[in-house]
Amino acid sequence: MKRVILILSLCVLVFSQTAYSQTRSKVEERFELTSLMFALIGAPEYSQCRIPSYKEDIVNTFARYENSEPIEYVRELREKYHISYDAVSTAAELLELKDGKFRLRPQYKLKDIEKYDDRWTAEQFDKFIRMANRFYKESDFQEWFDSHRDLYAIAEQRMDSLVNSVDTAWFEEFYGKPYDEDIKFYVSMINGPSNYMISEGVLMGIASDAEGLPDTTGTAGYILMHELCHHYSNDIIRGYYSLMIPYAEKILPHVYDKQRAAGYGFVESMIGEWFNELCTMMYYKERDDANVPVYLKIADDKGYIWMGRSMAFMEHFYENRDKYPHIDDFMPQIVAFFNYTADNIETVVKEYEMRSPYITEVYPAMGSDITGYDKIIITFSQPMFGGYSFSGTTGSDDENVKLLPACRAYYIDDYRLAIELEPDKLEPGCTYGLQMNPIFFLADNCHSLVDSCRNLTFTTAPERE
Repeated sequence: MKRVILILSLCVLVFSQTAYSQTRSKVEERFELTSLMFALIGAPEYSQCRIPSYKEDIVNTFARYENSEPIEYVRELREKYHISYDAVSTAAELLELKDGKFRLRPQYKLKDIEKYDDRWTAEQFDKFIRMANRFYKESDFQEWFDSHRDLYAIAEQRMDSLVNSVDTAWFEEFYGKPYDEDIKFYVSMINGPSNYMISEGVLMGIASDAEGLPDTTGTAGYILMHELCHHYSNDIIRGYYSLMIPYAEKILPHVYDKQRAAGYGFVESMIGEWFNELCTMMYYKERDDANVPVYLKIADDKGYIWMGRSMAFMEHFYENRDKYPHIDDFMPQIVAFFNYTADNIETVVKEYEMRSPYITEVYPAMGSDITGYDKIIITFSQPMFGGYSFSGTTGSDDENVKLLPACRAYYIDDYRLAIELEPDKLEPGCTYGLQMNPIFFLADNCHSLVDSCRNLTFTTAPERE
């Protein structure tokens, strides 16, 4: 019997090692070094490290190099030539570390650099490699990197767990192409919430847990799936750019600020990212994921304010899979849908503006006398998520307005919030105010309360003589 148990244990061990070897995430010097160089110039997308101890070590070790020649060159690349975001991760992917120096990997040629990313020129890239090597040597980056190996191991292990949670069979079901087992996964401790698809795989930023250790928390799974989908979606959507660009130009002005904040801002990127986001949403919708409203809000915040319509339109794809076995077969319909949306973008904008909850009524009514009342009931336009928060201020610049004496708040139902008062603390002949924190008053669709509803104001009757 013991022999059988031993054999079974060995089988499990071998299986586990085989499964683990299929997804070996890595923290690599080429990605950390290039991200660090852009972090030192304050590039927002590279300045959001979420690991407190790691961020502190960066500041303590490398802040002295902020005005060095290598970092000044990086500043020039960003400010003058707009090298940022995925142009940096692309550059890192083209490099290898050999004998203590970075160089182009053998399969790439410097003269062809613009084929890999047209934001770079051969001259710029050549100098960037030289500056990276100089910074690498002068800052003793290798020694610093090696000193964090234990922290990297935690990040790699936790990223592997996330990668292994992906249902890889879905890619063939949805795209008609099997999951690419050769996709590689890299982790950047510096990048924080910034993540990038690279030609050979995915470069993921990482958050931290309560102990300050690297962790794949929050929406990390969704982000990972988003980057994986790019490896399938990009080739499909590029074939339709010529049909969609004239219409995308109608949409972009309405969502430009959101797009720029997300690191985009061109019609091609808007089209491609919207389609990829839609595909990612389908993965989670098929699984009845409870976080779909959160992911939809993320899409809205990036400027894809027609994503709700897009998801609804995809029902036709699922209802007719005999006609549309895979998403590529449905593309003529998707293109026509997108173009129709563009022709009606003003209506879409109005729909989007109505997604945020607002207050439909307050009882006792706003501005009225609340003498003798023990609670205030607020009714919202949409079912609410259940959260609330108050600023602890009156919301008024008038020093005569007093803070409303409230002891607690609770939801009566999905639409109504009760605020219990302390009637004995109400003074006669006064005006009272209470400011709500809109961001914490979320509807079920994850949109927050409109800002114009943030302030509540009431009065009390003058004291009778």
